[in-house]
Amino acid sequence: MTKVRIPLHILGLALSITASLLGQAETTLREAFEGKEVFVRVDMPATKYGIDVHPEASRSVDFSLVGRRIRQYGVALHRGDSAILTRVKVHHKSIEFQLGGSGDGTFGDALQTRLRNPVPSTYVPKSRRQKRLELEYKASGDSTVKNRLDDAKDRRRREPSRLRVEAATARVMQQQQIRDQAASSGSRFDLKFHGPVPRELLTPAGLRGMLHEHVDFPGAEGPVQRSDTADFSA
Repeated sequence: MTKVRIPLHILGLALSITASLLGQAETTLREAFEGKEVFVRVDMPATKYGIDVHPEASRSVDFSLVGRRIRQYGVALHRGDSAILTRVKVHHKSIEFQLGGSGDGTFGDALQTRLRNPVPSTYVPKSRRQKRLELEYKASGDSTVKNRLDDAKDRRRREPSRLRVEAATARVMQQQQIRDQAASSGSRFDLKFHGPVPRELLTPAGLRGMLHEHVDFPGAEGPVQRSDTADFSA
C-alpha cells in the first residue's frame, strides 16, 4: 500500500486554519452566552468535572456517573437554579459550558483547607511531669511519688479518647467546609465528541440545541417543563 505523504507546510496550514475557525467559533459563542443567566434542569455536581454530555451517543449523559459525583462532591446547582454562564471554551473535540465559576479551583481550595486546618493527632507523648516523676520514683522508690506518677499516667491514657472526639468533630467540620467551598465554585457541562466538533454545532443555536434537555435559555426558546428531569440531591 502506498503511503500518502502530506507536506509539512500544507499540514501546518491546515492546522492553522482549524485553530482559526475554532477561535472564531469560540468568540461567537462567548459573545452570545457569557454573562447571560440560564436555568439548569438537572442537579449539577460541585466539581470541575461537572456533567459530561456526549451528543453523538444514544444516551448523551451517564446519570449514574453524575450521581456518584454528586454523592462525592455535593451539589453546586440544584435543578431549577439560575446561574450566570461564566465561560464557553471550544476545543478540537469538545466544548466547555461553564456555569457560576465552572468548579475550577475546587480541589486546590480543598487541599489548602486541609493544610490550614489539619486534623489534630491523637498521639499523646509523655509530659515533662511524668518523665520527672519517673526519675524521682526510680531514684527514691517513694510511694507518694508513685501515686503522683500513676495519676500522670492515667491522665495520659485518658487524653487520646478526648482527642479522638475532637478529631472526629474536626473532620466533620472540615468536610462540610470543603463541600461549602465546592458548592460556591459552580459547575460545568463538557460536551465531548468522537472527532472534531461538527461545524453546524459551533453556533449559538447549535449549542442551545445540544443542551436544551439540561439547560433553559430565557428569551431564546419557549419554556421547558422541568417535571421530568433528574434530581440527585436526595
